[in-house]
Amino acid sequence: MPKCRCSNCAPVEAETLLEFLTITNQDNFDMVMRDELAPPSKYNLKHKYPSRAAPVKKRKFTPADEAEIKEFTGLLLHDMIAYYDNIVSPGGAVQGCDLFDEDDCVAILANLDNISDAPSLRNIVGGECFVGQLEWLHKWICDFRTSATHTRSIATQGPAASKKSQSTVLVTPKEALV
Repeated sequence: MPKCRCSNCAPVEAETLLEFLTITNQDNFDMVMRDELAPPSKYNLKHKYPSRAAPVKKRKFTPADEAEIKEFTGLLLHDMIAYYDNIVSPGGAVQGCDLFDEDDCVAILANLDNISDAPSLRNIVGGECFVGQLEWLHKWICDFRTSATHTRSIATQGPAASKKSQSTVLVTPKEALV
């Protein structure tokens, strides 16, 4: 009775066969089946895969930030609705408050540090509801950043929390147990 060559009876050979399948073609298939082909060298394909992008850091709000959120939302909503109702579509059937709401304002405030240009707003507010909305929002945000309102809100937050300095003394495992 001939010896069986299935993957259950010969698991090592089956593993080798799987490694060879990446380089197997019609010319060397018989050599692979007879175990006459030299094993392929391991290839490092890490350079072919892109590195993972850094996660976007959003600002997290606390109950103490409620006044700042309310002030920012009020300013942005008032200006956006006034711009839409007076410039974009005066007397139109759709009002500015139907296109832009407090959730959009809070999302913009949470990502304020990540907004660098008009297209970066697209992911935050979900695209344009009217032509030129992203450009107008970006200009408004730039004006807000340079205004006294923004600098006043940063000043009321106080200085950033300082990190605890790390000790530079080396402790060996024996000393740590004492």
